[in-house]
Amino acid sequence: MPIGAGEDRRVKEVLAFISAHYWQPLTREVLARQVNLSPSRLHSLFRRHAGTTPRAAIMAKRMAKAAELLRTTHLLVKEVAARVGIQDDSHFVRDFAKFHGLGPTAYRQAQYRGHPHLDSPRPFVPAAARDAEAPARLANR
Repeated sequence: MPIGAGEDRRVKEVLAFISAHYWQPLTREVLARQVNLSPSRLHSLFRRHAGTTPRAAIMAKRMAKAAELLRTTHLLVKEVAARVGIQDDSHFVRDFAKFHGLGPTAYRQAQYRGHPHLDSPRPFVPAAARDAEAPARLANR
């Protein structure tokens, strides 16, 4: 596929590298070496062509994989954090909540309660609020 406006081969290569190595310690320096650029040049290209930073791209990949692991495994939260390359559990919980709108445990619990809209823009309604509305819904039938 030819590279058109807004696309850069090196940015694509770095995104592919991130996707293949997201669990490893990745820095701008490591990523820049993959495409023979300086870290500052890579950062600039990323901002221009991907609309984000290398660090944000790494975090997005890690958070997407963490959400998948929470949905599809019974791993402990700290095991999920380690598998996506985040060693500090408290940072993982904070970053996951910032990215997904719920902490990892609440995210997993919501998945088990059948909330398919977690990844959609609709707001999450806690179980307690839904349960409080249940008698009114049943009475209106």
